Formats: sequence, structure tokens, C-alpha cells
Amino acid sequence: MNNTTPDFKGTLPEVPFIAHIQVLYHKLSTLTDYRKPKGVRYSLPLLAILALLAKFAGQNTFEEIAEWTKGHCLELIHF
Repeated sequence: MNNTTPDFKGTLPEVPFIAHIQVLYHKLSTLTDYRKPKGVRYSLPLLAILALLAKFAGQNTFEEIAEWTKGHCLELIHF
């Protein structure tokens, strides 16, 4: 995969944000999760936030989102 996005350093740029991650997580936690409980490893709000962050970084497919998340897991844990 050709990754042209800058490395995430755990700090947010000095731009106004529409919502804080905590507020977004709280809002996303109101979604109904239609997945079957068997095999569910991660909460739906967490998956949605990771997908959004990866999408903002230019990742378009499920594979790209997964690879981006794996490649930035330490920064995401710190963040």
C-alpha cells in the first residue's frame, strides 16, 4: 500500500473541530449494533471512529482502513 499521509504524532493540528472525539464516541454509542454477539471483538463506536480517522487520512477500502489502523495503533492508543 502506498501511504502518502503524514505520520500521526498524537497531537491535533490547530484547527477548529466540529466535535471532540469523546463527544463523537458518546454520540456513536447510541447507534444500534446489529452484529451478532458471537465474534464481536470491538465496540461499534470505536470501529466507527477508527474508520472515520482512516477515511480522513485518505483510506477508502476496508483493507486500507485496517492497514492504516494497524500501522498507527501505538499513536491511536496514546491519543
